[in-house]
Amino acid sequence: MKIFVEIKPSIYLCIVKKIMIVELIKKSDEFSVKLIRWFS
Repeated sequence: MKIFVEIKPSIYLCIVKKIMIVELIKKSDEFSVKLIRWFS
């Protein structure tokens, strides 16, 4: 857990966002495409 604490908040949030997008792709491809376009 120390590694996560040392990582900068912005980098951590970026990783979390990517993980969330991947999870959304698994759940609903159509919905995730809209989210990816919105984030990018």
